[in-house]
Amino acid sequence: MLPKQLLLIFILITSSFCAEAQEISPYSKYGLGDLRGAGFTAQSSMGRITSAYRDPVHINFANPASYSALQLTTLEGGMGVSSKTFTTENTTTKATAGLIDFFALAFPVKKGVAISAGLVPYSTVKYNFELADTLSSDNTPYKRAFNGSGTTYQLYAGTGVRFPMKNDTAKHSISIGANAVYLFGRNRYVEFVDFTGTANYFGTRKNTVLRTSDIAMNTGLQYTIRLPKKWEAVLGFDAFLPFGVSGTYNDVWDRFQVTTSGVFVVDTTFDSGETKIKRNFPLEYGGGFMIKNGSNFLLAADVHLKEWSSFNDFLNPAAIHQNSLRFNVGTELRPNFKGKSNFFKRTHYRVGGHYETASLVLNGTEISQYGITFGLGLAMKGSFSFINIGCEIGQRGTTENNLIKENFFRTYIGFTLNDKWFIKRKYD
Repeated sequence: MLPKQLLLIFILITSSFCAEAQEISPYSKYGLGDLRGAGFTAQSSMGRITSAYRDPVHINFANPASYSALQLTTLEGGMGVSSKTFTTENTTTKATAGLIDFFALAFPVKKGVAISAGLVPYSTVKYNFELADTLSSDNTPYKRAFNGSGTTYQLYAGTGVRFPMKNDTAKHSISIGANAVYLFGRNRYVEFVDFTGTANYFGTRKNTVLRTSDIAMNTGLQYTIRLPKKWEAVLGFDAFLPFGVSGTYNDVWDRFQVTTSGVFVVDTTFDSGETKIKRNFPLEYGGGFMIKNGSNFLLAADVHLKEWSSFNDFLNPAAIHQNSLRFNVGTELRPNFKGKSNFFKRTHYRVGGHYETASLVLNGTEISQYGITFGLGLAMKGSFSFINIGCEIGQRGTTENNLIKENFFRTYIGFTLNDKWFIKRKYD
């Protein structure tokens, strides 16, 4: 990979993070929005396994202990498209949106030691819906509208170390790792009552802006046992430690009127000013296992607990948040690793699934979700680089108790570029 090529990819990926392409979900109104699923594109195709996933040519940001397995400089990036169908008891609507996924770089410093840095969304807020009603006093029609937007990102840098460091063939090894994470972003929530076409009433609007800016950490451990005939087993543990996340809160209420010439703000009835706040982002931790045979086969599973019960959703006091469990399982098969074999034998075939118990309770109903995943890792001939393609089909929510059911289909595409960098030249 030439420096100019790397610079071009870096500019394209990082500039795309400024775009407004976001996945739409009415449930992103609650809590911290839609939390990004675990893992990069390859892991997304295998049920989003993380805890024990360990690979010499793919970055596992969720468990930084895995960095110590990297053998080459690795550059990864990805994006995708989400198609959703929203169903209520009476209506069905569809929406499609782009997904800006991630950008990450990692490289080994020496045997058993590697570092990584990258930019990954933490959560997104994107919704827009309205309800029609009439005033009980005089039957004047009006509508209540809700819309939100914004993304919270995590910029990370970390390292992973294996013990023993220099012995690649040790029967037993322990790897530890940690990422320093900078959480930052801006979310906007708007609610308004609109009396358009009625001269007797002004519309009212509540405009809330939340800004996040603080440090967090994620850490991990992996224990590897080498078995006969290139088999190995890995036990992994990881945790995301957000501590108390600082930010600011600004709440503005105003009155407006819609005329043929446009929307006019009549006056501002309340402005909270920019107020410092601290929010309890959910602590997440879990573990899992992986069995692997060289570069030809792996099977992994893990489970994670996310502690939502202490989260205070002050924007939606009627919503109940509770601790949730996430289960993930995935497998990968590559028929033949050898570079001279045909394209189909060098391709990685991936499949998996995940299920998450409800962290959100609305109208007395739990909002859980599940999905199945599958994908391909297309090996570039003569190199250790890949084009990763993945799909995910799943469902969240229900139509019971006036709620919304989401059926989603996501398509991901990512790249994994591997090369030897920072190697000291023996000859000039």
